[in-house]
Amino acid sequence: MPENRYWLFKSEPNAYSFDDLMNEPDGWAEWDGVRNYQARNSMRDDMKLGDGILFYHSNAKPLSVVGVASVVREGYDDFHGLDPDDQHYDPKATAENPIWSMVDIKGERALPNPITLDDIKANPKLKDMLLIRKGMRLSIQPVTKEEFDEVLGVICSPSHISFTDKTNLVSILRGLVNGIMVVSEPFAVAFGLDQIAGSIVVDIGAGTTDIARIYGTFPTDDDQLTIEEAGDWLDHRLMELIQKKYAGAQLTQSMVRRWKEEGSHVGDSGNEFMVDLSVEGKKQHVDIGDLIRIAC
Repeated sequence: MPENRYWLFKSEPNAYSFDDLMNEPDGWAEWDGVRNYQARNSMRDDMKLGDGILFYHSNAKPLSVVGVASVVREGYDDFHGLDPDDQHYDPKATAENPIWSMVDIKGERALPNPITLDDIKANPKLKDMLLIRKGMRLSIQPVTKEEFDEVLGVICSPSHISFTDKTNLVSILRGLVNGIMVVSEPFAVAFGLDQIAGSIVVDIGAGTTDIARIYGTFPTDDDQLTIEEAGDWLDHRLMELIQKKYAGAQLTQSMVRRWKEEGSHVGDSGNEFMVDLSVEGKKQHVDIGDLIRIAC
């Protein structure tokens, strides 16, 4: 099945606004009256059911993307061109050769924060959009998936966040961003490393350690495990081991945490890690590499 494509539709709000689309009695509208061959070809040949649309208000203050829509019927003949009483009548069009095409679109949602033309020009990730190309006047333009998805709020949550907490997060940010998706931190890590097909993510925090199996989809509760032994626990464990080996050592938790973060590793290799340690008031230069390995 081919992937959806994405488009930007321009419309002057005093002629047909996004509110007009959202208020259509049937929930959808014919996108008729396009009288540019390149835009017609896009509708006739390229647009498919489910394609995403950025709805752009042109000849407005400010110029901006104000909503998201989708294609609900693929290209077909624009019969309005055959009607002499229609504002989009074309005397060259005939029943045998109607010339022009149209699609049906449905409004999905208004953006709580319209994306102005200035916003788009200021965003380096949108620098290649046709919209800001000099001389580009097409009322229908293709956009990439990356451009379409650019304005999206992603919230990374702990692995076992409750449904109530997720709902509260979304409620707090609703109206501040144009899209919200809550994903677990392990999934976000795997996605960022392009390792979502099959990996184990271990997230060691201060109070808990989250272990998640990632295999191409959002992990469920059965795919995740949380244990209480984490960063703080390791700090206390390492401090106990140092004090046992070097009786009378003067330590603070911040000292031990810094050593752990600088010298910790996983494996059986005997890495040396030298530190300056005060033992009963006397400075000593000692190796705690083996102790870090035991603690971790």
